[in-house]
Amino acid sequence: MGNSKKSAQSNNDHKLRNKCERALNTILARVSASKGCKPKHIAIAYSGGLDSSVLLKLTIDFSRANQINLYAFHINHGLSPHADEWASHAQVFCDKAGIQYRMKKIILPLKMPEGIEEAARIARYGALGELCKENGVSLLLTAHHLNDQAETVMLQMLRGAGLPGLSAMPLVHEKFKLLDQGILLGRPFLEVSRSEVRRASEAWEIDYVEDESNFNFRFKRNALRHLVLPSIETRFPTASKGLAHIARHLQAAQRLVRDLANIDIENCSSISDKSIIQISKFLSLSEERQNNLLRFWFEAHRAKTLNSARLLDLRKQISSALPTSMVVDCGEGAELRCYRGLMSLIKSSDVHNSTPVELQWRGETSIAIPEWEGTLHFEKQNFGLAEEKLKTGRLRLASRHGGEKIKLEKNRPHRTLKNLFQEKKVPVWSRARLPLIYLNEQLVFVAGLGMNTTSMDSEVGVTLSWISDD
Repeated sequence: MGNSKKSAQSNNDHKLRNKCERALNTILARVSASKGCKPKHIAIAYSGGLDSSVLLKLTIDFSRANQINLYAFHINHGLSPHADEWASHAQVFCDKAGIQYRMKKIILPLKMPEGIEEAARIARYGALGELCKENGVSLLLTAHHLNDQAETVMLQMLRGAGLPGLSAMPLVHEKFKLLDQGILLGRPFLEVSRSEVRRASEAWEIDYVEDESNFNFRFKRNALRHLVLPSIETRFPTASKGLAHIARHLQAAQRLVRDLANIDIENCSSISDKSIIQISKFLSLSEERQNNLLRFWFEAHRAKTLNSARLLDLRKQISSALPTSMVVDCGEGAELRCYRGLMSLIKSSDVHNSTPVELQWRGETSIAIPEWEGTLHFEKQNFGLAEEKLKTGRLRLASRHGGEKIKLEKNRPHRTLKNLFQEKKVPVWSRARLPLIYLNEQLVFVAGLGMNTTSMDSEVGVTLSWISDD
């Protein structure tokens, strides 16, 4: 009997390690694809509880085998009288395991309109993000498992959530809104059940802490975990696994609607500026695709999430703005600006730095100009700027001051930039983001318009083009 139990436990250990290793390899591959290289430092959100303790133990060997520096980040909310004891326990656990431990205390405000549970979650991820930045960590791992996923799906269903909410938690979250940009969130336990985690902790004799608030049923997730789902599973034993499967199907559907939104945004964009949408093309889409485009467009600009009522209101205002100019306050410092049949989403935080920039061309095909949020491209053509003149001259990017003129075609007269921008229906707010390029103080190119033909003095020369980062 003893050998049989050992064999069963060995089999369970092997399955759990394989699941975790496969998930971690997938996560690392996603991070490497996003960052262009394998992360040097990763961290685990380590509470000292059952789930994060088992994840930490499993990740230690994996990180060493892959030559990755591993941190354990512990957040002390101070909500429990045992909070300091848990922090000490986490410190001892990490010291014994030879893991770098970092702890941060947070103080929650006395008044929390979103509720203590959500306020603590927001503050926790904020503190974890700070620890990631302080320690050069680009990948944060959490111990959310299959049962957590099932609970999330059910909670979102009961709230009447749409597809994004019902998709629940992905394996890798590249733009988790509670973490700073550049920090990816990974969940290697999403295919692992709570019972698998518990069996492993018992077999490995892991000492962990138990948060008494986990049994406070006034928190909706706790009530669902301890009262609702166990009752359902008496009749439907695989309910949690089924709910987790639903999340995976919906994540695939969410990726498809994201792809559709990107296609529609591309098709509806202005030729001169891909961050601007042509209202007539937008209105030619079905209501569902209009909603889908707006959701992902706002998400791309990190603007406020749109609910159904707000989407309906926005669509009405956009439709009425087709022949006129209009500014719609979208909240959180974002404005939807409509002008001559075009619309653009502007955030007050996206203040453009129009400081002049000087550069020297040495034959590159392109030069990134982060100060102007774009890239200047160089291409040899039958007619353009003389190469030698371009290499020995001084290039300067600057903003408009008013009254500048340019000759876009050899057989046409010079025209003011203002008139040309109006003719091309480039909104006023976008013009400041389009640089003017001077060569030895002569205007040779205007982003969004083209080359100044009076400066193109060579049969075989170089022409310029500009691509904005957005």
